[in-house]
Amino acid sequence: MRRGVAVLIIATLVVASLVTAFLVYYSPRNSNSDKKPFYFGVSFYGETVEEAKLLIDRVKNFTNLFIIGTTGISYNETKLTETCQYLVDHDMYFMIYSDNHRRLQVISDIVKKYGDNFLGHYFDNEQGGRQLDLYDYRWVYEADNYTDASNQFVQGLKWWLNRRYYQNRTWTPAPSDFHLFTYDYALYWFDYKAGYDTVFAEFGWNNTIAQEIGLVRGAAKMQNKSWGTIITWTYNHPPYLASGDDVFDQMRLSYECGAEYVVVFNYAKDLDGPYGILQDEHFEAMELLWNEVAQNPKVVYGGIEAEAVLVLPNNYGWGMRNPNDKIWGLWDVDDKSEQIWDMLQKYLEQYGTQLDIIYDDVEFPFEEKYSQIYYWNQTG
Repeated sequence: MRRGVAVLIIATLVVASLVTAFLVYYSPRNSNSDKKPFYFGVSFYGETVEEAKLLIDRVKNFTNLFIIGTTGISYNETKLTETCQYLVDHDMYFMIYSDNHRRLQVISDIVKKYGDNFLGHYFDNEQGGRQLDLYDYRWVYEADNYTDASNQFVQGLKWWLNRRYYQNRTWTPAPSDFHLFTYDYALYWFDYKAGYDTVFAEFGWNNTIAQEIGLVRGAAKMQNKSWGTIITWTYNHPPYLASGDDVFDQMRLSYECGAEYVVVFNYAKDLDGPYGILQDEHFEAMELLWNEVAQNPKVVYGGIEAEAVLVLPNNYGWGMRNPNDKIWGLWDVDDKSEQIWDMLQKYLEQYGTQLDIIYDDVEFPFEEKYSQIYYWNQTG
């Protein structure tokens, strides 16, 4: 009997081992235990703590990120502390906006209290877009050539992100003392070069989503940074945001393409609903993404990877929103533009979101990072 029991035990262990090996070998590679962190949430632009708490309560069960995007709270230490404490109490991560260096000491003090939940500093925004569309406040007003424009943009923005003030007998923190976030709709490559750690590509205005992903993902990969997306306006009037179904599709695509951050923008001056511009259909889309995608091991986070890369000329700050877009905001299209546009359309059609778009910058060698490389002037 003892021998029989021993044989039975051994046989059971062998079978258990085989079953375990089978499960390990065939388990999805996107199991929640081995995923990169994924941060998902909303931006907030109200002026009161009560408004912030209302939105937090609405999204706390299916998000983990809250962007305090309003200076009405971020510049008020009492309001900011209360809002951050409420977020910590609900186990949520957050980032804080400012565009004024003199206000950074307040954020620095918040970090000391809530460092584990504080992801970083959202400082200023749309630097590339402002340059391209010639906003009054921009880094390049005139330049001799594309290289000069690129150097002015990168060095000017770098100075801005590393600037300190002397006040109260001490130097204030610089933006670069924090993990730096921004969002933009153009020239992501140069935002990263200037010092931003994470750039959110804006999805909206019916832009080409695959192109935006290729630009921001490629720039982040080459410069060893992180990237995200922010779902912004589709319309410049109510309802502003696209439908819940469309927002869901954009969020899911961001997730599957490996965005570390996915955010829904939530602001309009002339719409004062209880939750900003977010409607029930948008909350439902967010909850669906969180429960049926982000928590589902069968949906591969980052499963859509770049199979190819299109390499643009170095310092060629072309907006590429249409065939006649500006270069650095200062020049009309040139003899390279038509060829680049045709190549871009060709490879977007062929690869879709599996195409990255980068620049031929000797500072960031790319030959070992991609198996299929296409150059803007390639003829064969």
